[in-house]
Amino acid sequence: MSDETKIGGHKMKWYKFLIYFWLPVSIFVGILDGVFLLIGLHWNEGADILQGVSVSLGAVKTVDVVLGVLYICSGCLAWAARHTLARYRTSAINWLVLFFVCDVVLSIVYTLCLYVATGTFVQFVHTWHFVGLLASALVSIIFILINQIYFDKRRDLFVN
Repeated sequence: MSDETKIGGHKMKWYKFLIYFWLPVSIFVGILDGVFLLIGLHWNEGADILQGVSVSLGAVKTVDVVLGVLYICSGCLAWAARHTLARYRTSAINWLVLFFVCDVVLSIVYTLCLYVATGTFVQFVHTWHFVGLLASALVSIIFILINQIYFDKRRDLFVN
């Protein structure tokens, strides 16, 4: 094991994966998803889904705008988590867990808001969305557990 992958006697490959890949990608995707929701670009692909619920489009647009802003905030939250992790802040683990929890909550809230706005499970017409929602929630929950265990063992490094 080279000295470059150890800090304070701890292996840090997962840490490096998070701060150099996962969180930067999450920042980009969160902001991109937010922009897509704000401008309605995501509906162009599935325009046929909205046939029959055109009366509800005003409410759907409101949901999209509000959640678009929240997804952009999620990208900012990923940035804060990355920033605190990279600087070994004591609050870094909390920021990371908060980011993963918000990721799950936003996915579920978006689906529920669409249900309320349209009166139907518009998104669930596509089974893949439901599978994606469950997979996203499951991955986030697994990541929370993995990160909690991983960073609990390295808590002595995060003292700034």
